[in-house]
Amino acid sequence: MEQPSSPRPPRPDYPSPDDIARLRKEVEKQRPQAKGLFESTWTSDYLRIVMTRPSNKDKSKMRSFDYVVEKLVKVVDFREELKVESYFPSMTDAKDAKMPEDVAEVAGTGSLYWRDYDIEGRPILWVRNNRKDWAKVDVNKETRLHVWMLEWGLRSLRPGVTQFVIVADAREMSMRQLMQLNFVRMLIKVFMKLYPDRIAHLYAGPVSMLLRRIFSLVKPVLPISVQAKIRLLPADPVPALEELMATMVVPDFFGGLSNHEYLMEETKEGPLSSVFSFSRMQDYQLELLSAETKVTPSEQFGDDEDQEESLSTTMLGGSKNELQVPPPVALGGTPIGQGTPMGGGTPRVAPSHVSSMRGGLSRNRSARKNLWDVGSFEVTTGDGSKLSILDVATKVSVRVRPSARVRARVR
Repeated sequence: MEQPSSPRPPRPDYPSPDDIARLRKEVEKQRPQAKGLFESTWTSDYLRIVMTRPSNKDKSKMRSFDYVVEKLVKVVDFREELKVESYFPSMTDAKDAKMPEDVAEVAGTGSLYWRDYDIEGRPILWVRNNRKDWAKVDVNKETRLHVWMLEWGLRSLRPGVTQFVIVADAREMSMRQLMQLNFVRMLIKVFMKLYPDRIAHLYAGPVSMLLRRIFSLVKPVLPISVQAKIRLLPADPVPALEELMATMVVPDFFGGLSNHEYLMEETKEGPLSSVFSFSRMQDYQLELLSAETKVTPSEQFGDDEDQEESLSTTMLGGSKNELQVPPPVALGGTPIGQGTPMGGGTPRVAPSHVSSMRGGLSRNRSARKNLWDVGSFEVTTGDGSKLSILDVATKVSVRVRPSARVRARVR
């Protein structure tokens, strides 16, 4: 079993571009069908992570080249076994993907979906198994749903990002779920065997005796490296989740601000009053991806205002409107692009877009909520003139004061 460590490379520049090219050549030699994976989700950044993980035999060393080749060949074989290419071809682009009807049927309850990115720019996969009808769970159909959703998610990664985060809503867990051993085995096989080294963190909670019991049963079969990534959330999960994601990204069903019900669409057909909308998820995630917004905390620039925090953001493109943040409805109830920015036009950045902010906007949660009651941002330069994000494309400091207008100025 593996555990997190800093294994020594066989040489200082390992793995070099030549090493990665050699790996690709060897895997394609044994499995020619792997070419599509190398041209889509098996990026050089991902291959570098797979190659530099600790060896099973000696944690102080990296995996051997032959081991990595064998590992990737097994992934290709497992994809063949599950016939992944038949319903999600490797060269499919995230914006062009269409969810098959049989997958959409299982996805309809909204038990598995992507929503927002964490502070490191990794997409978040939300697991809400309490929405499933466990009396009718079909493991084969669930397998297709999980594989399809993961395949799509890997195509919505930001450049340089190779992993994703899983957050599981464990409220209302039942013994029926505990008895679904085939379902648990399926999850382990898919995440560990089909998508190795992809999970960055797995959060589950709020914790209960049943959740602890399930974890105690599953834990022995997980690699130590995976065990280290799992965190059981306390009764109040917000503080723990704020270590992983921006405050406005924490969902309301965990006590946060973001409303995930926007991804559900009302229907008059079938037994459900609303069904998961893949197109809404697709549009939302790709909008965030195109925004390319990065926000991290910086030093306060006002000594006389204790409640202020300075945030620094780099805008990479955007509309010619000033930087605007629409009211809190954009956190979930209204499609992105709707809102009333100062001066009119379509807002380029919504609160949920600011998904890379570390630590939250304030130490006081009520103050953070009050912040988003502000209808707009004022963006000005140091001399008081208006700032065009598109023209300036520079860093701005945003002064945050609860229950007040928000002013940004060029640093």
